[in-house]
Amino acid sequence: MKKNLPFLALIILLPSLLMAQITITQSDYAGVGTTLNLVTDGSPDSTINPGDPADTAQIWDFSKLKTNSPVQLNFIDPAATSYASKFPLANLCGSLAINDNFYYNKSESSVLLWGMSADITGNGNVYAVAYNNPETIMPFPSTYNTSFTDTSYFNRTFYYGQVVNYNGTDYNVDSVRYKERNYITSTIDAWGTVITPDGNFPALRQNIQKQTIDTVEIMVKISIFTFWYPISISTVNSHSYAFLAKNVGNALVTVKNYPSDTAEVDWTRATPEAVTEIRPDNNILIYPSLASDMLHINTTVDSPVNIAIYDITGREIMKTGYINDNLISLPVRIIDNGIYLVKIFNNTGLIKSGKIMISH
Repeated sequence: MKKNLPFLALIILLPSLLMAQITITQSDYAGVGTTLNLVTDGSPDSTINPGDPADTAQIWDFSKLKTNSPVQLNFIDPAATSYASKFPLANLCGSLAINDNFYYNKSESSVLLWGMSADITGNGNVYAVAYNNPETIMPFPSTYNTSFTDTSYFNRTFYYGQVVNYNGTDYNVDSVRYKERNYITSTIDAWGTVITPDGNFPALRQNIQKQTIDTVEIMVKISIFTFWYPISISTVNSHSYAFLAKNVGNALVTVKNYPSDTAEVDWTRATPEAVTEIRPDNNILIYPSLASDMLHINTTVDSPVNIAIYDITGREIMKTGYINDNLISLPVRIIDNGIYLVKIFNNTGLIKSGKIMISH
């Protein structure tokens, strides 16, 4: 009988891909000092989709995500920013630029977004926008079937001081008032394995429905009179799927607006540290964790090993051939400062991984 080799290969592969459901806790979200590399794929491949309706033990293949032009998101202490006083309850700030910041409160029970600082009006001035009621990003702990509903809103007035032409008439605009109200429903409706260009990750799928109502009003001055004039009221309904993995610091993958023409995917460059094929070997030591000159690997395994070092984007920086020695030393003085992942393999696969920091 002729054997179906692809089918047999899939049967062999499935046990290494399918994971038991995980639980996301406070420690899996970014903290002060975390740096994430984020990529947006604005034209995702047709094979990329968020998967079947709510189900378990799924495999989501996002291996064709584009990897170009990552943007760094640095998490810092809000006290280090110019607008800390506007966000007294924030203990974490995600910074994309010096004045482009997002303010969070992270606790054992949740991550809440309290607002942002940015050029909201587009006139070159940076303003702080604080929520009157914060937006829930994620409750902790979160696992399969965890759900929540949330309402967040802000009402903020900004000085504008410019002449604006609206429908052919010039208006002397003193101020602009922005109102935003968000209604969110979130359910973790599936679990399985996410495949990205960086590897395989056990993950949860967060199904997020969001309605945003935005109102923009301007304070118009005519002679000695002033009055508020509404220029825009919009309602946007959005649907996204966020895929959550352990130790990533953020959503691993977020699929937005699927399957519309405006679909896009945001994802975080990350190296998996807890995939099934890893068999930790406590007899292998990687030291020092803060290295400046040499990195040492002390092993008592009986077979030859090879070692690879990756940067935080998943790029391979150094790789050895197979070495049959109990003490291996690598010259990391030739590697730039930063955080790196060290992986050790023998002829059966990955047997040890660990993080190090290199600082010269």
